[in-house]
Amino acid sequence: MMTLSLQISPAAQRCCFGRISILPAIVCLSIGLLFARPVAAQQSAPPAAAAADETTEEQARQQILHSDRWQDMEFDFGQWLTGQRLYSKDQVEETKTRMNRGVSRMTAAQLQRFLTDMEARLDVLDSPMAQEAQVYFDQKLRVASDAYARRLRQDLPDLLTTSAAQIEQKLLVHSHRRGAAQQRQLAFDDARQRSVQMNQTTTRQAQSEERQRRSQRPAASTGAAAPGEAGGIAPARDYFPARERPSMMFFGGYGMF
Repeated sequence: MMTLSLQISPAAQRCCFGRISILPAIVCLSIGLLFARPVAAQQSAPPAAAAADETTEEQARQQILHSDRWQDMEFDFGQWLTGQRLYSKDQVEETKTRMNRGVSRMTAAQLQRFLTDMEARLDVLDSPMAQEAQVYFDQKLRVASDAYARRLRQDLPDLLTTSAAQIEQKLLVHSHRRGAAQQRQLAFDDARQRSVQMNQTTTRQAQSEERQRRSQRPAASTGAAAPGEAGGIAPARDYFPARERPSMMFFGGYGMF
């Protein structure tokens, strides 16, 4: 049997071992590049995903803003603002501006909550209790001074931030105050009416008694006044008689007393 003996030169040995020592480094580098590609892909994914999320969010917003519910709410709110007499024109314009600015910044979820809240507010604002309160405040504002009217309007609820329950609570408070004021007014009117009736009764009774006394007096003399008297009153000469004048004697053509 022949034995094959392989002789490797020292130079070849150095070259071979050098390549063997470099091989692990090459393998590690290849593996690193292989796993680095998915990581880089993952790092470049968020911008695309964020853009897709923004598109989805805007589509959801537009779907709410163009829905029948939103359109009905905007129409009803605009009609209420036009017909009401509580808030001033400046307050109405400020409310519209704030609403438009706030809606433009809301997310789809916030728009949905705002829509539900506004529908509840409009239900309260259109209630009979709110209509009675509006008539009552309108009467007060017609006779109020400018300063007092401003104070009244400052106490009115914020139509965009006050909840429907809070508006209803304010209406209940005003309703109770209005009822108490009406009761006081009714009591005052009743007392005044009784006083007027009592005064009228007293006056009629006094007039009746006076007529009765006049009818019981003796008849006055109807004779004609004495000569020289006016209406039966003695003239002043009766109290101051005229002085008697002596007769004149004439001596030599000259008169002498």
